[in-house]
Amino acid sequence: MAQQWADHLLQQSHLSNSGYVYRGMKVGENLGSRWSNGPMEHNCNFTQIVWSSSERIGVGIASQSYKSGKDLHKDSKLILVCLYHPPGNVTSQFQNNVKKAAK
Repeated sequence: MAQQWADHLLQQSHLSNSGYVYRGMKVGENLGSRWSNGPMEHNCNFTQIVWSSSERIGVGIASQSYKSGKDLHKDSKLILVCLYHPPGNVTSQFQNNVKKAAK
């Protein structure tokens, strides 16, 4: 699923959530894209990445390079998609799922 969505987003002009459902539950998502050497655009929450009750993660990466003059990488695009199940960021469950940083 994550790879399919990354491939889809590569053809789009903006990031958007997939709305995928896995085992009857909408998945959690983190998305990122980068054009050329510009800044990374992202739609992600650190708390979803560290959410302790998320048991499955799917990762998809899609990239495309466009030849522009002599520089092959001048106009390139990279898409990163991470899908989580069960999804995190449930307000009432933060204390149990986002642990304090170790010293």
